[in-house]
Amino acid sequence: MELYRDSYEIVEGKIRDLQEQRKELVDLVMELFRQVEELEKRLDELYRSCEAEKWF
Repeated sequence: MELYRDSYEIVEGKIRDLQEQRKELVDLVMELFRQVEELEKRLDELYRSCEAEKWF
């Protein structure tokens, strides 16, 4: 019975680790999307600025 409980605890710990890694990856992806959106906004502003100055 002890072996079963130890194995269960090991598996439970690995599941928790995987869930934490997944959360970290999701957080990183969300931050990446936020940064991409910010870059798109800045590029759009730059384009509009250049267009207003008749650079194109």
